[in-house]
Amino acid sequence: MQSLRARGAQPATACAAPAAGAQADGSLPAHRAGRCVAVMTEDGALFELLAEWLATAGLQVEAHAQGVGSGGRPCDLLLVELAYPRRDAAGPLQRLAADYPGLPVVALSPTFLAGVEAGHSAARALGVAAVLPLPVSRQVLLAAVCNVLGHNACP
Repeated sequence: MQSLRARGAQPATACAAPAAGAQADGSLPAHRAGRCVAVMTEDGALFELLAEWLATAGLQVEAHAQGVGSGGRPCDLLLVELAYPRRDAAGPLQRLAADYPGLPVVALSPTFLAGVEAGHSAARALGVAAVLPLPVSRQVLLAAVCNVLGHNACP
């Protein structure tokens, strides 16, 4: 998968509205500041939407094929878009697990059913922390990300 940054896409930095748990000025409590989420997708529009939603929750967003934030610092979580998880996911997910042991991965795919729960058996079968269907709502995305990162207070 190609890095979107290499194709000219930049993480969204503007917030549409403060996330739940945010201060009146949109800032987050200290325990939620500075978390990094890397997003692997070849869809620039999807990246921009996910980046905006994650930014509203106070998360830094990077677009890198290797799951590493700028400066080479490992991110706290990797969101990976997979077109056909059952057919195509094994190789990329195994490489990510080998390259970044312990880095939680959330797989997003249009082939996951809308009602699938993030911790569904599909997640266990793929060896990821959670699975999310595409399209995904802001609320479902943030709940899964916050659950994986251990932020019980975020939306």
